[in-house]
Amino acid sequence: MIIKIKNNNNNNINATNTPNDDPQKVIEIKKVLKKKCLYEVLEVEKTADLTQIKSSYRKLAMKFHPDRNKTTGSAEAFKKIGQAYSILSDETKRKRYDQFGDESEVNISTPTFRYRRNGDPRHYYYSEFGPEFNPFDLFDFFFEMQDYSSVRMQNRRRNHRQRRQPQQEESNIISLILRFSPFLLFFILILSTKLFETEETFSFTRQGNYVLKKETENLGIKYYVKKDFKTTTQGWINLEANVEYQYLSNLRQECQSDMFWNNNRKNIPPSCKEYYKYQKS
Repeated sequence: MIIKIKNNNNNNINATNTPNDDPQKVIEIKKVLKKKCLYEVLEVEKTADLTQIKSSYRKLAMKFHPDRNKTTGSAEAFKKIGQAYSILSDETKRKRYDQFGDESEVNISTPTFRYRRNGDPRHYYYSEFGPEFNPFDLFDFFFEMQDYSSVRMQNRRRNHRQRRQPQQEESNIISLILRFSPFLLFFILILSTKLFETEETFSFTRQGNYVLKKETENLGIKYYVKKDFKTTTQGWINLEANVEYQYLSNLRQECQSDMFWNNNRKNIPPSCKEYYKYQKS
């Protein structure tokens, strides 16, 4: 399979903006779409290591994801960022890209698998339209935040043993807040997205006007759209990315909740089993 990286300076830049578009965000999106060099797209140096590339990608993915950024052109910018990451995060593809530089078209041979490379869902999905959104990468961002909070909580506990009881109780409350702050932040982000949506384009259950059953091509997640729902090919790609993102968001929250209330840590809740099933499939 051949991946073609096209550096079209006018790609979607002249799209008509709506009155509600934030002028600053419009400028940021245009800057992304104008960039030719993949390193510039991810805002990293050519000497950047994988950790720096992944860190920059996560920041940009959160910033330009269409669910959070409703500005015209955000989907195209998000896709271009994902495309750059899929090349620069792979050692072989990165070497090939460095060899050709930022020419108008770079051909990179890839395995004949249509979506996941070597069965690892953390690698980007490929199709005739190029790499698409991988929900697991965004979840990693929140996992690392929670891991960091857990380390801080453990350090505080060590210090508490050397203090008086009143101080220990007060610090335990602070530690508890730190522990769950990433989870609360994630919940707020999802909730804020919902508040700005006028109407859902899909439903995970058959209800009301949502009667046309569909299934995402990557993870096979079932969802429903309205019978008269129509969109472009790119629209379907963005829709299915959104379906998987929201489904895994809900599943992750359910898993966290079940683990918190689960007294027997040896038994893994069904929600967690289902979530990890998607990671290993």
